[in-house]
Amino acid sequence: MELSRRTGRGAPALRHRDANPHRGEYQLRWGFTPQWPARQASERTNREGGEIYWGDETAVKQGGHSVRGYAPAGQTPVLAMSAHWTLISMISAITQKGLVRFAFHEGAINSDRFITFLEALIADSGRKGFLIVDNLKVRHSKPVKAWVAELAEKSELVYLPS
Repeated sequence: MELSRRTGRGAPALRHRDANPHRGEYQLRWGFTPQWPARQASERTNREGGEIYWGDETAVKQGGHSVRGYAPAGQTPVLAMSAHWTLISMISAITQKGLVRFAFHEGAINSDRFITFLEALIADSGRKGFLIVDNLKVRHSKPVKAWVAELAEKSELVYLPS
């Protein structure tokens, strides 16, 4: 599997200006505090010679939609519609430097597709990958856990709190 890439080089610098000056007050009121987990993760990746990725997936589903038909009074309109739905999934990972790696699949992301993506990610980067992911069931499946345990020196999954 070949991963597509896009670097953030040449992109305009992001500014840390917030449109809502009261956002910090709201976050504190809701119980959120500023935290810096990236620093500890960066120290570990520097020590182990790895790279941090943030990973997720998304899907686009094309299916039938409600349509309206017309027929003479007293007759039911008959409309031919396809019951076949097309699903395209994309799984991606982005580094803190803005390098994006992604792959498209027809159908949903399952354990085999996730493992294939991890293999391609490691092969493409050539370094140990620390992939920060959410708690999708696929990522906690037995095949994925076995694969990660087998290649612990090349890859590590870090789960976001649920």
